[in-house]
Amino acid sequence: MAVAMLNESLHASSVSPERARVAGRRDGRVRVDAEGQRAGVDGTAVSLPEQAHRLLGYLANRAGQVCSRRAIIEDVFRETFDEQNHSQAARLNTAISRLRERVEQDPQNPKHIMTEGGGYVLR
Repeated sequence: MAVAMLNESLHASSVSPERARVAGRRDGRVRVDAEGQRAGVDGTAVSLPEQAHRLLGYLANRAGQVCSRRAIIEDVFRETFDEQNHSQAARLNTAISRLRERVEQDPQNPKHIMTEGGGYVLR
């Protein structure tokens, strides 16, 4: 029902028009507003901090695909991935956890942002 709203001026981690339409049809429940740092989940508006908005946009752009931790660190956080950097991994875990708190009805049992195969996927 809800689809991602787009703005061409957003950077690479944003939702592309093609993927947004696919994401909207797939789950019908998550909407990313490219104009502001908001999202809609199950028809309810959610305000997001900048990093959370970029992260959700990145996942929505790749809805249904597993996004590796490396890809998220490099594309969303804009850092060089270092497998040995435990603080980098902890920041990603915290970012995903905080995003789930904002978009999931039950963050402990997510239905939108799933952990799969060493990465994350938006369903």
